[in-house]
Amino acid sequence: MAIQKTTEAVKCRSCKGVYHNLTPKFDPDKTINGSMFQARKNVTERSWWSFAEIESTGAGGCECPNCGTGYADGRGKLACEIVVAMAEKLPRKKKPASQPRKRSAMPRAAVHGVIDTGLAKGLDVEKIADMAGVSVASIERYIAAQADTTQEGES
Repeated sequence: MAIQKTTEAVKCRSCKGVYHNLTPKFDPDKTINGSMFQARKNVTERSWWSFAEIESTGAGGCECPNCGTGYADGRGKLACEIVVAMAEKLPRKKKPASQPRKRSAMPRAAVHGVIDTGLAKGLDVEKIADMAGVSVASIERYIAAQADTTQEGES
C-alpha cells in the first residue's frame, strides 16, 4: 500500500474551507504574514483572488478567498484550525488527441449557418470545418442531430 503524502493546511473558521497550505516559514508564536501560506490548487484552478504570499502581506491581509474571513486573531496570530490535508496530486499528462479540438470564434448560430451553406453547396466536411472554425467531429454531430430532428418531425 502506498503512503499518502500530507501537508498542514489552514481551515477557515467561517466557511470551513481549506484553501491555503502552511509553508515552512509558519511559526505559531509569530505574527502571521503572507509568506507563511501557499494557495492550494482549488484556489489557483478556479482563478480565485488570493493575497500575495510574501512577507509584506500583513496579518490583516491574510484571509479566506472564499468568504473573506481573516486568518488572524486580534493579536495577529493564526486564529484558524491547522488541519492535515492530502498533498495535492501532480497534474496528469494528457493523452494526445487524435485531432486537436477547435473552438470557433463565431456564435453558434453563425457556425450552423456556415455548416448549412457548405452542405447545401456540396463542400466536403473538412473544408466546412476549416471555414466554420470547428472540428470535423463537431460537424458530424451537427449533421446527426439535424437528421434526428428531421426524423422526429416526420413522425
